[in-house]
Amino acid sequence: MKKTRKARRPIWFIAVIVLISPFASCSYISHERNAAFNSVQIGDTKDKVIDAFDAKFVSKPSGVAYTKYDTGGCQSPCVERLWFENILSMDIEAWSFDLDKGGRVIGKGKWNSP
Repeated sequence: MKKTRKARRPIWFIAVIVLISPFASCSYISHERNAAFNSVQIGDTKDKVIDAFDAKFVSKPSGVAYTKYDTGGCQSPCVERLWFENILSMDIEAWSFDLDKGGRVIGKGKWNSP
């Protein structure tokens, strides 16, 4: 009987790890992206933003909304908005950067859905 109980422990341990890992991964991505967001300052270049996030992004021109998070898009003097998502959060967390015609950050935002 003791061997059976000892054999079950690794199975429970693995099951707990499998259940917790998506939440831990989502939290890790959120933490890393928040740090990247905070490191980017107004006036930084598009390349600096992309390097800071080191992740896939979506680019939308002025006036075109990224309907997952936005309804109207950025407005002049913004010519492009970059979006970085936490894909594990299932469309409830994203970061955006508004760029001017010189490719410099003129605004930024963090988007969370309740």
